[in-house]
Amino acid sequence: MTNLMSMEFVENARNVLFIGSSGVGKTHLATGLGVEAWQIARNNLNEFSDAD
Repeated sequence: MTNLMSMEFVENARNVLFIGSSGVGKTHLATGLGVEAWQIARNNLNEFSDAD
């Protein structure tokens, strides 16, 4: 989990695949990672635009 939260897979353009039975939280994990990636990207854009 710690490796996923580092978002290193985004920087390296790697895929993440969750495998498991129905109801174990695969979609929940994927949604959380997507939200985190979006927040990081938004913060990076804000820092970039503030530099101007």
